[in-house]
Amino acid sequence: LTWNKYSMKILTKLISAAALAVGMVSCNAEVTDTLTRPVEQVEVGFSMPTDATRTTIADDGKTTHWAVGDKLAVWAKSGSGDFVFENTVFSLRHFSETYDKAFFTANIAEMEVDEYTYMLAYPRPKQVNGTLATYTLSASQSGKYDGIHDIMVAEPVKGDALTSAGMVSLNTTMRHQMHAIKITIPEGRNLYGSRFYRLEITFPVDVVGDVMIDVSDPNEAPVYSNTSNVVTVESAEGFDAGDDIWVFVLPGTVEGDVSYRVRGEM
Repeated sequence: LTWNKYSMKILTKLISAAALAVGMVSCNAEVTDTLTRPVEQVEVGFSMPTDATRTTIADDGKTTHWAVGDKLAVWAKSGSGDFVFENTVFSLRHFSETYDKAFFTANIAEMEVDEYTYMLAYPRPKQVNGTLATYTLSASQSGKYDGIHDIMVAEPVKGDALTSAGMVSLNTTMRHQMHAIKITIPEGRNLYGSRFYRLEITFPVDVVGDVMIDVSDPNEAPVYSNTSNVVTVESAEGFDAGDDIWVFVLPGTVEGDVSYRVRGEM
């Protein structure tokens, strides 16, 4: 292969063109990187009265309250009617010193100054379509007062933007959508004769299944699907005389016979 001055000129032009192409790619990469930079998030929060809802039963078997670790699903609609976030999880961070308020926080993009309408639901739904939230009231339950079955929706409430500057107070009330049944085994009335670990309850009507609720209107009747009239309660600890068994069911009137079947071993 023989090189001459013309060959060197061609090689120089090729090298210059390649360098220009690399430079253009590098420039494009920097622009793309800038455009995809994530929006900065800040910790924001709101407070609610501790008696605004209930997720855990107290020792008296009647009083209920918030519990540490509770998570709310929250929607926020601006004054113009646009949702700035939907089904966003806010976690219970702490209580006030006098225990009259519960503080929930989340990391979101800081909101613009406006008056917003907030909608809240507990627990976080398994599926959402706009403000329609779908839950499953399971046919298999533990017998404990389990807040995950205590589906609740708040009365929509107006409030300021959530910012990192401080907590916003949302004075609303959560509406319980399900019914909780407490079954108490009287002393000396455990007809099974020993501790049992499984209780199967058959109702004359469907009492569990999928529940679709509009979080924008807690007073609107839920829509049910995939329902069943049998609830199975299982516990590794078992049940005996004097114990309370909690069962969550769909709201409504039960007319007719309810049957029970127990099993001793899991």
